[in-house]
Amino acid sequence: MSTSKHQHKRETWLSHIKAWKRSGKSQKRYCEENNISLVQFGYWRKKTLISNKAAETVSKTKLLDITNVPTPFKPSTSSIIIKNADIEIKVPSTLPLNQLLPILKLLGFSYV
Repeated sequence: MSTSKHQHKRETWLSHIKAWKRSGKSQKRYCEENNISLVQFGYWRKKTLISNKAAETVSKTKLLDITNVPTPFKPSTSSIIIKNADIEIKVPSTLPLNQLLPILKLLGFSYV
């Protein structure tokens, strides 16, 4: 499916979801009255919730300034690659732990 067709489809379903919220009706009743699939409605509603939650998380994320590293470290040819979902960063293997831990926390990793 082309991007423009997908975007149009997404906008159509978002419009239905907004109209359903304003209507105060159950999902089933709204879908019946508008002659749309309840299953598809549920799919797009869930997709919208996930997308909104991701956007909200990004907007609440505090950026960590690592441009001015206070603790000097020796440049190294070896490095560590950290991957999380769509994010991949490469840090020197000599990066001090007190600087690495905030990066891991920002990326959503847990540590003890």
